[in-house]
Formats: sequence, structure tokens, C-alpha cells
Amino acid sequence: MNLKTFSGESMGEALSQVKRDLGKDAVILHTRTYRVGGVLGVGGRQMVEITASDQATSRGPTIRDRVPSRTQALAPTLAPSLAPTLAQSRDPASMQSQASDRFQPATFTRASTVVGGPIDPARLAAQEPGRTDPQPFTGARPASKISNLAVKVEMAPASEAAAMSLREELDSIKRLVGQVLEVARRPASQISGDAARMGLAAAPIVASGGLSDPLFALDQRLLDEGIDTACREAVIGALRTSLAASIAQPGSPALAHAAVGALARLIPCEPCEDAARGTPPRVVALIGPTGVGKTTTIAKLAAFSRLRRGQRVALITADTYRIAAVEQLRTYAEILDIPFKVALTPSDMASALASFADADLILIDTAGRSPTDAARLDEMNSFLSVARPDKTHLVLAATASATVLRRIVERFALLAPNACIISKLDESPTVGQAIAAARFASLPISFVTMGQEVPDHLEAARPELLARRMLGLDS
Repeated sequence: MNLKTFSGESMGEALSQVKRDLGKDAVILHTRTYRVGGVLGVGGRQMVEITASDQATSRGPTIRDRVPSRTQALAPTLAPSLAPTLAQSRDPASMQSQASDRFQPATFTRASTVVGGPIDPARLAAQEPGRTDPQPFTGARPASKISNLAVKVEMAPASEAAAMSLREELDSIKRLVGQVLEVARRPASQISGDAARMGLAAAPIVASGGLSDPLFALDQRLLDEGIDTACREAVIGALRTSLAASIAQPGSPALAHAAVGALARLIPCEPCEDAARGTPPRVVALIGPTGVGKTTTIAKLAAFSRLRRGQRVALITADTYRIAAVEQLRTYAEILDIPFKVALTPSDMASALASFADADLILIDTAGRSPTDAARLDEMNSFLSVARPDKTHLVLAATASATVLRRIVERFALLAPNACIISKLDESPTVGQAIAAARFASLPISFVTMGQEVPDHLEAARPELLARRMLGLDS
């Protein structure tokens, strides 16, 4: 046995040296790559080294084995009629008798290598315009191409439906992780404190696990709506103890009805109160930050009371920081044929109230104030101290985030609101965060608004209506 080592800058170059020196029946015993030149492994060029022998042994493949013929590559797809020929070519005796020319590549046409038998050349030409004759190909792959056999395969879903399902599962996992982290980072004492302040008996149901798929989906829905942990725990706990497992199935009417009922019991709402004739006028004020729609809402309240309830209504505005607001409310007053006054100072507020002593309902509009502007909030408080309203509504926009809403109810607590109105319900995909803020401040919800039309887009708050909206059941 004659062992030799050959080196080249590529596998093809090294194989050419082996074939030229040892012949086409040389046996390849070992290959490796290494780098030459450079400093400390940096730079230089890559080399290929082949150790080969001139005698065929069982210790390694020959050059012909390293470069498979087209017959070998297509053996699994050959027609059944070619199987005996292929088997004979693999027989050792036959291979010995054909040693002189077995490296010669066989030539096949495309029509003879298709599973199930030959294909009509005319049909093949019709499928490949511009080609009239079957294209022959040889069985040997050039040695220079051997090093480029690796194929990069990118993982991807099999279909768009599979991709959508994968995205939904990932979103569900994200929500679950967020829920677990929320429960984990909040001390149990804080959750219990929130539950006690809201009149709930919350237990860490979600954190302890054991939720069925329908209840887990319901909890995720409430979480997406911005409902606080204590409220979610109360709803899920009530459903888990009141519904049988056979009833609580996805899409079950019994589950939907029970969920609406359990959630509605936790939404504080206040019925509308009529102002009795012949009694002192009922004074109602609206407060809130800028941009929540107080002026439009007070116009809706005025039209609602004047047209639908037949009350004698009067309007007072203390929002003198926006001239457009004064003119807008004055226009509404003229359309509704109700008296209207502007209060520039607290003394003006007292005079306006005295002039409307024969009204059933006096509505007071105030200027929007930033929750962080303590001086402006104190100024507004001076107007309210003179007006002494029977009901002070804090207007909360459903479009605001849970963090902003909580900050608003905390800062406006200085003005002692005793009810709230949720506005812009039509502009927000969720309402849970506003309801959570009202629960946090222990404020009952009196009205909700869902558009710009006066007075059509104003409704008295109803727990069942809000619960169905949060659960996506309103149509």
C-alpha cells in the first residue's frame, strides 16, 4: 500500500492531484482542512488535505464513491423496469468484469428517470417551451462542485393557517406570562387590600392554577380589558364554584350568561335621579381633565333632561379659558331654549345659581384641568365650594390608559366627586380600564357616551350593558 498526502486550496484541486498521481481507483483514507499563514490564527488561507492509497481496501471510499454517478443518485426514483439492471451493476462479479470502464458516466434522458415509467418527449417539450429534444445529462458531478453540496433550509409554517395558529399561541403565552408576572410582583397584601377596599373576597385563583380552558379564556379576556386582579379573581372564583364542569364549555350560553351576571354584580352603577318639581333645584357639576368631552357631555345631559324628561334646565359654565367652549354651550342653550350664564369668579357662580332658583336642574360645566396642576385644581375647588353641587361627576375617557385613569381619580379626589361618567366609548376597543378606575375610586358610573350626536349618544349606565361590552357579547 502506497500512502500519500495531497494538499490543495479546494477539495476539487486536491482530488485532481490524487487522481493524477494514484489513478482513478485510489482509496481516500482521511481528509481535513487547515489554515496556513496569518498571525495567531488570524488571516491566512484555508487548505484541504487528503490522505490516499493506491490500493482499494475496505478502509475508505474511492474517488468514484466520493463522486457518485447519476445512476446512484437517481436509483430510488428509477422505473421498476431498470431495477434488475441496477441490481446487476451492484454485483461484485459484474463490477470486477467492468473495472476498466466503470468510471464512465452513464447517460440518461429525462424521460427515462421519472417515477412510474417514461414520459412522452413531446409532452415534456410542451411543459418546457423552447426545448424540442430531451436534455441528456451525465452522471458525474464535477469535483469542483463537491464542496458546495450544503443547502440552507429555513424553518417556516406549512401554510398561512398554521402561521396564524402559531401567532395566536404565542400571543396566549405572552398574556399568560404577563398575568403570572403581574400576580408575582404584587404582594398578596396589596391584592387583599384592593379587594377589601372594593368589597371583594379575592383569592389567588389564577396564581394557584387549575383553571379550565373556558375560564382561562375568560380571565384572559378580562385581563385584555384592563380589569384589575381583584375583580378578575372574584369573577373567576364565582364561576368556578357555581358552574358544573359540563356546563362551563367554550361558547356555552350558560357560561356566557353566568359570566355577564358575575361581572355585572361588580360594576358600580347609579340610577338616574329625577328632580322633583317645586323643590330646590338639583345642582350637577362636571369635572375632569382636558379633552375628555365635558362640554359635549353636559350638552347631552341638558338635552336628555329637557327633551326626554321634561325638566326645566339651566346651564352655567365656568370654563372661561376656552372661548370656543363658552360659545359652543351658548349655542346649545339657544337651541334647547334654556337659560345660560357664564361664571368668571366664585361670586358670579353664586349669583347665577340664585337667578336659576325656579329651575329643576342646574348643570355646571367646568374648565379642564391637568391632574398635575395643583393650583388650577384648587381654583376649581373654590367654584365648587360656592356651588355645593348635589352631584359631582368625574368624566373619564375610555381611551385613556389604566395608569392615566388611576392618576386622574387620585388627583381629582380633592374635588370630592361622587359619581363618574365614561365618555368616548365609541373610540375605545375596551372599557374595562375605565370601569377599573371607577371601582378603584369607589365612584358609581352614572352615564356613558358613545358619539358626538346630542342627545342620542348618551345612555344611563347599566351593569349588564357594560358587562356584555367587556365580554364582546354586544352586537
